Amino acid sequence: MLRNQGKKNEIKEKYQLYDSDGFFKKPIVKIVIGAGVVFGALYVSRYFINTAAEAVRACKNFRDAVKE
Repeated sequence: MLRNQGKKNEIKEKYQLYDSDGFFKKPIVKIVIGAGVVFGALYVSRYFINTAAEAVRACKNFRDAVKE
């Protein structure tokens, strides 16, 4: 197992692969990702709220039409 770990380290050093572990620990990256998630959730939820409101409106219209 340790022998394979040594090979991985050699490959990283040879090709200078970027280590993303340190990248996601930076505060600015966390803030940007968090803001993106919040904005995306609000953007997508708008469609669900509009659909639910249209369904309620349609049910009211149907109920009123049946009463007449």
